[in-house]
Amino acid sequence: MLRHRLITVLTLNDGTLFRTKLFKPDYRYTMSFVDTWSVDEVVMLDITRAKNHGQEPFLEAIGNLAQNCFVPLAAGGGIRTLDDARRLITAGADKVVINTGALKNPALITETAQVFGAQAVVLSIDAKPSDGGGYEVFSNFGQKPSGLQASEWAKRGEALGAGEILLEFQDIAHLGAAPTIDRLIVIANAADVAPPLGQ
Repeated sequence: MLRHRLITVLTLNDGTLFRTKLFKPDYRYTMSFVDTWSVDEVVMLDITRAKNHGQEPFLEAIGNLAQNCFVPLAAGGGIRTLDDARRLITAGADKVVINTGALKNPALITETAQVFGAQAVVLSIDAKPSDGGGYEVFSNFGQKPSGLQASEWAKRGEALGAGEILLEFQDIAHLGAAPTIDRLIVIANAADVAPPLGQ
């Protein structure tokens, strides 16, 4: 049986650390604070929404943290191709987190897993409650509905080669609230990959 893991998710906008609550910058904390937290894993997500923004600030942040990070480091945001994933791995990430890119091109999951291994591929799922029950998957920063149920997408993502799932419920994420167990169970029962990492 897998032990529980404590995983912290860091969201960065153009290289600046943002709080997940209301997604506002918080200059009280810097990346160096991570060293003082007793966590089992770190996830870094680039949430920069400006079009044609460069990845340099995010890649630099990955590299800086990786130098003093002694737990697995996953990174994602804007991954659309295998080369995008390779850039994050080269910068210092141990795993890549794929969201919208996987919805647009599911084969990207398989391609990435074949090169770096399934253990290095995290399928990120942004979900919202559906009117008819269940949870629908959204892409593009949780703005575009996909028509897919989160449980179905998790199962398919596993079959395509994802080794883990990063699950976020968009209706509560901006509040900094944790999902209830019943929500996590819906996804956990659908896939056999490592239990969902609920934000």
